Amino acid sequence: SLDPYTPEEQISVGPSGKIYRGRGEATGLVVRIKALLGSQHIPCPVDRGVLQATLPYLLNMEHPHVAKLLDIDFDDHDFAVVSEFAPGLNIWEFLHQRPLMPAEAHL
Repeated sequence: SLDPYTPEEQISVGPSGKIYRGRGEATGLVVRIKALLGSQHIPCPVDRGVLQATLPYLLNMEHPHVAKLLDIDFDDHDFAVVSEFAPGLNIWEFLHQRPLMPAEAHL
């Protein structure tokens, strides 16, 4: 449940959702909350069965170059992800400033 996280500032918005900088109520940890808002016109493109099956792995995934996922919450219409907050450029700004070289691209 996302109840322990409070959005403090909207930092981005797009046609299918919003991104907020927020804070963990119990921990004080600064977090990133990404809310994908489902609707009749823009359905959330998440396969809930796949998500439920992979959720334990996603929440335990750790990588030095990926913000740690802290919480994932979804219902029939909406989907939200909470991760550690990493200030700086978003991926699209980064790619426009400096495209990845083939040797840097990893799957």
